[in-house]
Parts: sequence; C-alpha cells; structure tokens
Amino acid sequence: RIFAGSMRSVLKFLIWFAVILGIICGVMVLGVVEVWTIPTDDPQLNVSIEPNLSAGDVVLVGRHSRPDPGELVRCLDPDAPGRFVVARVVAVSGDEVSFIQDLMRVNNKREPTGSPCEPQRVMMTAPANQAEVEIGCNYEEFAGRTQGIMRGVTDHDGDFNGKVETGRIFLASDNRRLHLDSRDFGQLNPDTCLQIVYRLWSQAGIMDGKRRFTFLW
Repeated sequence: RIFAGSMRSVLKFLIWFAVILGIICGVMVLGVVEVWTIPTDDPQLNVSIEPNLSAGDVVLVGRHSRPDPGELVRCLDPDAPGRFVVARVVAVSGDEVSFIQDLMRVNNKREPTGSPCEPQRVMMTAPANQAEVEIGCNYEEFAGRTQGIMRGVTDHDGDFNGKVETGRIFLASDNRRLHLDSRDFGQLNPDTCLQIVYRLWSQAGIMDGKRRFTFLW
C-alpha cells in the first residue's frame, strides 16, 4: 500500500509537471518566439543559407528581437511581399562593406578565416543559370561568433563595395558565392527583421542528430 501510494504521488507529480511545462512552452511560443519552417520552394534562398541552415529547418524566431551584427535574421523580402529572406547582419549605419573573391571586409577589416568545415568541398547548382559551382567551407570569426562560411573554390562572384545608409543594416549570406543578401536586394530597415535563435530540427525530423536542438546565435 505504501508503495502504491508513492507511485500515485510520483505519477501525479509527473502529470502536473508536464501540464505546467506545456503551459510555459505555450506562453513562450505565443509571446516570446515563433516557430517557423524555412521554405523549400525558393532555390536561391535554399543555397544561400548553407552551411548553417537548410531548407525545411524548423527554427525559433524571436518575436521582439532586434538584430545585432553577427546574428542570423529573418527579414521581410523587399521584392516579394509575404515572403522572407534569411541572412546574417554584418554591418550597420555608416559601415563600409566590400567583397573581393567572396572574402568579406567590414570597414576594411577582413574577418579571420579558420579551419575547414563540413562540407569541405561540394558542387552546388547556381539557381540563376544552373551552372555547377565548386564551393568550399571554412569557419569565420565575426562579431564574437564563429560560423561556417561558403566560398567559391576557383570561381568567385564579382567584387562589391558599398556604405550602409543611416538607419539601415547590411545582410550577407553565409554562402558568399551563391548568395541572396544586400548585394541583391539592397540594405534593409532593421525593424523588418527578427533574430533566428534556435533550430529545433531539420527537414529530416527530430531523429537527425546532427541538425537538431542547435543554438544559432
């Protein structure tokens, strides 16, 4: 009888714990974060967010976040109402940005490039012309964060130079060669952007151990 009573107490505790945890999670989703799935129907977006995100990833987006340099963000697409772009904030008002052979410089400072990341070499199809481009991956340090960055191995995008206007931010894709960023759609109003903070799981589902439960800041 004592054992049965103890089991009922434990079971009651677990049920109440699950209910309370569910309420807390619900409040967080409603008031703090939004669950969002990265679209799979935009080939240019899909290649541009590699290697740190992928099409079909289920992520948490901060509802009241304000983007800072180094953060991955989801912004309203200025060229397609109702859709979004995803890239990394790399510069703010007054900063100068350049890309030379897919290497980024902010205020004439080149960010350190470190060891290779996965995939080290991969052939990717450029959505614009269906050309096959060899892409390499290396870790890059930027704004106190380290993330994988993809560049062309032998074929690079054209050089770019620009200065960020007052009240705007400049976004750069983690795939610097096959990008969809401020080189394509211009500088953005930060009020249209929210930080992507966490990946729950990939398109493959929760069993994909390599791409689940990942902080993205």
